[in-house]
Amino acid sequence: DLAWFAGYNCKLLAKHGSDDLDVYNSVRIFVVALQHGSTVEQWEKALPEVKRSLPSNLYQVLKEEHGIESCGKVVLEKKVPVEATKKSEVVGTPVKEPNVQTKTSQPKKKKPLPFPVMRMCHETIRAGLKDCRAAIEKKDREKFVQVYSDLSRCIETHANLEDNGFFSFIGDYTDGLPKKEGMGELHNVDAELQAALKEALKGDNFEAVVSLFNEWEEDHLEHLSLEEKVLMPLVPKIAKTVGDPVELRKIFNERILTPNDSDLAWFAGYNCKMLSKHGSQKHDGFNATRVFLIGLQSGSTPAQWSSVLPEVKKSITPQQYDKLAVVWDIESPGKVATEVKSEAQAQNQTGMEEPEANNQVETDIKEMIPREVKAGIGMLAAAAAAKEEDVDSKDEKAEIADDSNLQGALNKVENVQVESDIKEMVPEEVKAGIAMLAAKKDDVDSKDKKS
Repeated sequence: DLAWFAGYNCKLLAKHGSDDLDVYNSVRIFVVALQHGSTVEQWEKALPEVKRSLPSNLYQVLKEEHGIESCGKVVLEKKVPVEATKKSEVVGTPVKEPNVQTKTSQPKKKKPLPFPVMRMCHETIRAGLKDCRAAIEKKDREKFVQVYSDLSRCIETHANLEDNGFFSFIGDYTDGLPKKEGMGELHNVDAELQAALKEALKGDNFEAVVSLFNEWEEDHLEHLSLEEKVLMPLVPKIAKTVGDPVELRKIFNERILTPNDSDLAWFAGYNCKMLSKHGSQKHDGFNATRVFLIGLQSGSTPAQWSSVLPEVKKSITPQQYDKLAVVWDIESPGKVATEVKSEAQAQNQTGMEEPEANNQVETDIKEMIPREVKAGIGMLAAAAAAKEEDVDSKDEKAEIADDSNLQGALNKVENVQVESDIKEMVPEEVKAGIAMLAAKKDDVDSKDKKS
């Protein structure tokens, strides 16, 4: 029953993971180990069930990263006569392969910070300059105009991020160092050189365009190197001073990203396209893209990240996207929570009363609830709305609150009587989360807050 057994294990591990590992690594260890212990024939039978039991993107990553579509690794020797040996007639001879580690080989996932976005954009700009140079060497004016236009648009957003947030953030912890080092003046010079280049592009003299590009390219590369030399070493020191990664993400979002996010989706897509094509000075194309994206996700609100992700998906290969989604969870929400004040204002605008402040126990419970539970409640709310006509009584048409009133949402779930097909949509994580809340109710000292 090996084929079914393999498929069943994959299906359950892909759904739940394990105590020590996430979904991806739980499945990876089982599948790779089974492949290493199987004959060619055994693995040929098991593999179709494995494929049917796994999400397509997870299967694709296992195929590309671990070669699971190659044959089973145990080669059986031919039977030998009994008189030739007293040992078993069939001896399994495993092909030498690296040991399958029981510990995850997943890269160490410290809490990511958003500031690599600034540094990796420098690598994007270098890549754009290379594309401009390639067009010049081919004497392809039309191509040059296209790649330079995109590069200039990227630089505009990057400069805004620096001028309208990043420089002042660094300055607050370094006695105004960026201003003292003339970082703002670098952008003034850059703007003048680009203005001259753009004016030349209006004419027909491509040689004049090339001459002005050469001047601007030399200046801009020096500009990038100076910023990296002066400012980039300060970021880890400031991060250590602030200490809390959550606070750093919030600072990045409020002071740097949000004031300059009008072109964020395009900016993210362009960075991903260029980094995946050219890589960086330290990373190949995939890992350069990964560093940029994980940084941006960590510094974005859920709304910002949801606007970015479609552009990211269009800008890289399906294989790269699937790997980032499966291993690095880029399809989860942006990591910066929206301000409580903003949520309250939004509620007031819709005529809802602002909820009373939760006590400390309720706050602690909220922090214990994983992202999957909150997502599950949102799913139930959407399903309930879609099935509103099936609600028996208007008194039972309870509005499911969003994240800002999670406790109320959990309380109201039982009041929404929907058909069994909707109930079945609720994942086990949600049920576990509600059970966890019930277990904590004895810690709530006010009977009015017991749910």
